[in-house]
Amino acid sequence: MAQVNVKFRVHGVDSERGWGQDYWHVDFDTRAEAEKFKADTNAKNTAKFAPDFYSQANSIEMIEV
Repeated sequence: MAQVNVKFRVHGVDSERGWGQDYWHVDFDTRAEAEKFKADTNAKNTAKFAPDFYSQANSIEMIEV
């Protein structure tokens, strides 16, 4: 039986006014690391209106590598 290595992938997007969006992902070894990264990234989004540039972490996915 093959061993399965599990990672946690955070999906996100960078948005820049006039330039559109760029989608990205970052992989982590533990769910806790992924959740911390997501929370830290989204904690920077405190403006009442969308700024000219911002990053947003949208979801966490468990993947097999």
